[in-house]
Amino acid sequence: MVEQKILFERVKAKIPDGNALADEMEDLLGMSKESVYRRIRGETLLTLEDLAKITTKYQISVDEIFNIQPDKGVLFQYHPVDISNIESNAAYMTHLLKTMEVVAKSPLEKELIFSAQDIPFYHFCKFPYLAFLRLYTWNNTLDRNKISYDKFCENLDKDKIVPIYERMYQTYISIPTREIWTEHTIDSMIRLIDYFYEAGNFDSKDTVLFLLDRLSSLIDTIKQYADEGYKTDTQKTPFHFHVCSVDLESNFMLMQRGKQMSLILQMYAINRIVTENELLCSEAKKWVNSLISKSILISGEVAFKERFQFFQGLKNKIQELINKVMSKKGN
Repeated sequence: MVEQKILFERVKAKIPDGNALADEMEDLLGMSKESVYRRIRGETLLTLEDLAKITTKYQISVDEIFNIQPDKGVLFQYHPVDISNIESNAAYMTHLLKTMEVVAKSPLEKELIFSAQDIPFYHFCKFPYLAFLRLYTWNNTLDRNKISYDKFCENLDKDKIVPIYERMYQTYISIPTREIWTEHTIDSMIRLIDYFYEAGNFDSKDTVLFLLDRLSSLIDTIKQYADEGYKTDTQKTPFHFHVCSVDLESNFMLMQRGKQMSLILQMYAINRIVTENELLCSEAKKWVNSLISKSILISGEVAFKERFQFFQGLKNKIQELINKVMSKKGN
């Protein structure tokens, strides 16, 4: 059965490289190795119960397997997260981390491609208090609390969530990356800090200045990667940084591992929806290639002047807000 073979191909693409498909199915379905092989070869049909177990564990859409109305809709995976519940937040981030680790450990050719209308969240993972600001924004937007950012951070179980951020960042820097930014990519973060400052959501201007210092360090880190053309891990993982002259109009990550592609679209402040729809992923890749054709590669041994000017422009925006905060009377 063609659909059954397609299903197992999708499963194989989702399991860590080096793990045997038959071993995974033997454990999941509770049957002998020979029975598993007959189903992998398509000689024996899966039962509905077996199909449900496989698609649930590996988050595979039955509609896509059976190609139901492919021209009339795209199926996404969505994992709701309750930011006010640290367990829910940690579980969500852990799920995202495991997906990234599968890609990072793969011997196949791989790459993360960002259309960065906003700063990709993985950069914030090195600077947790900037990541906390994203969590705070979601909480504040949904009116879950009216406390200050400082009190919000005090209440967070940092021992649970910060180690996940650290693992996410280490995983991110181990995967070759191509990022497409514009001069406006930093703007949403600048506006966010400025808005909460003007609204009185920080206990003191010291908190604002601390966050702006962290944001400046984040930009310095990315510039270092761009200067060297690779991320500063032991493997010198390739880092391609493009500056686009047109508005990106979208904020997404395209994750490639061999021929397998996943499209991750940002939702709200931190959440995401994910699809492996081949048509949409291919269209996203075409869009990326179009953006790159309108961009300047400023990482590595090229475009020294353009690279300096771009990152200096970002730092100037941060400094403008620092000057505004410093000039305002009061704490």
